[in-house]
Amino acid sequence: MDNSDAAGLKTIDYAKDGLIVFNGDRQIVFVDEACRRMLGLKDESDKASPESIRSRIQFAGAIPMDEVLERTFADGSWRGEGAGITADDHAIYLDISATRISEQPGDGPGAILVLRNVTRDRMMEQRVLDSQQMELVDKLTRGIAHEYKNLLTIIMAYGSLLEVTLKESGLTDEISKIMETANRANDLTRRLVSVTRRPQPEFENSDLEDVLFELRGLMEKSLPSQVRIITPDPKKMPIVHADTGAVIRSVIHLALNACEAMEDGGTLTLDCSTVDVSSGDVEDFPTDHAGTYVVLSVSDTGTGMPPEAKERLFEPFFTTKEGGSGLGLCSVKRAIESMNGTLGVYSEPGKGTCVKIYLPVIGSPSDEETLSNENAGNAAGKTILVVDDDDIALGIARRLLERAGFSVLTAGGGTEAIAIVQSKGAAIDGMLLDVVMPEVNGEEVYREVRAIREDMPVLLTSGFPEKTVEGMSGLDGLPCVSKPFTQTELVSNLREIL
Repeated sequence: MDNSDAAGLKTIDYAKDGLIVFNGDRQIVFVDEACRRMLGLKDESDKASPESIRSRIQFAGAIPMDEVLERTFADGSWRGEGAGITADDHAIYLDISATRISEQPGDGPGAILVLRNVTRDRMMEQRVLDSQQMELVDKLTRGIAHEYKNLLTIIMAYGSLLEVTLKESGLTDEISKIMETANRANDLTRRLVSVTRRPQPEFENSDLEDVLFELRGLMEKSLPSQVRIITPDPKKMPIVHADTGAVIRSVIHLALNACEAMEDGGTLTLDCSTVDVSSGDVEDFPTDHAGTYVVLSVSDTGTGMPPEAKERLFEPFFTTKEGGSGLGLCSVKRAIESMNGTLGVYSEPGKGTCVKIYLPVIGSPSDEETLSNENAGNAAGKTILVVDDDDIALGIARRLLERAGFSVLTAGGGTEAIAIVQSKGAAIDGMLLDVVMPEVNGEEVYREVRAIREDMPVLLTSGFPEKTVEGMSGLDGLPCVSKPFTQTELVSNLREIL
């Protein structure tokens, strides 16, 4: 960058956002006045030197500055969070974006770092989060008080028995019951503390199946009685490294949101599963990296939301609730991302919403996942009819199946699917059928197709968990693969029905 370029940048010295410009050698060549003001650097002392300013910008996850610049040069842009250390050694929260700029003669591409001070926003978010945690205490108090009464009743009853039988032998059973109940009381207290306090993040190896088991007991006593709660059958889950308290708070927040969407009652489904995401599947998943993930899903049969609301769901201050702050789900997203996790949302207006929390498994492989020769062999010559009203989902399924060796027909709705089966039914080996569609839904398509061809193998698909699908349709017992799915999951499930 030459002097004329630097002089040109002086025109934005009074913008609110700070600006740092790097050349191709990763050297700072310009720092605007807003950045200096932001960091409290009022003169040209050593504290305000380029190297000093470089050391004062810290990135979330302890990512080095050079790594951020490398990603920016490679991808064209980068965005994340961090902190700025001011001249008086105080930290401020920063929203940081980096953009690659055009090549300069002789020194290659450069980069511009834009720093936005979001300290006030973060403090406001924290105040709202604290308020929401107190609201959680209020909602849970009645259920926990009822639970305590039951526990104390048992303690008192067995205490009375001990008084009577103190001089008799065989006290082991009574004492063990007292200890068992005391341990339950201790567990209940621990759960309460993990939900309501605001500790520093405490990462530990966690079995999320156990977390769901604990949460069901709390929710059954605390959520509206007209809401039916479904949890998965016990199964062994891989271990994740997570802040268990933050996971519990996140799931409870999602469950409370789900209940508000079911004012007249409905079904709340908590599910836990695993998914293997290959590098070829990453673009179709909310996850950023390949690997094995444990998926916690919170589903409701409430009002659902339109696409435009879903797109903005995790934006700060966006809310569809009267009097809502718009910061609750933003805080949930931030908590899950701090554990290297991510969130996915599926919603159908009038049908419900499913929010999925993806957390990476400890030691999860990140290499390319490939289909076995057996899978590919079974796909040869097979024709699958894919039925989905979502063009993007339809395209993804088609791409995955064709990559696995299947021939694919597609239908963008139920009426079109029925017409295709009427004309080409004998040539179709199986059908991948979306359950929730407008006009002619999945259940109606299934019954019409079976009337035309009774032996048609059908694999259901939906963004909702299987138990929720069973509740919202009359297709109980049919195999179902949950969206988003990997190529291996999809092909494996199809192989079972073909």
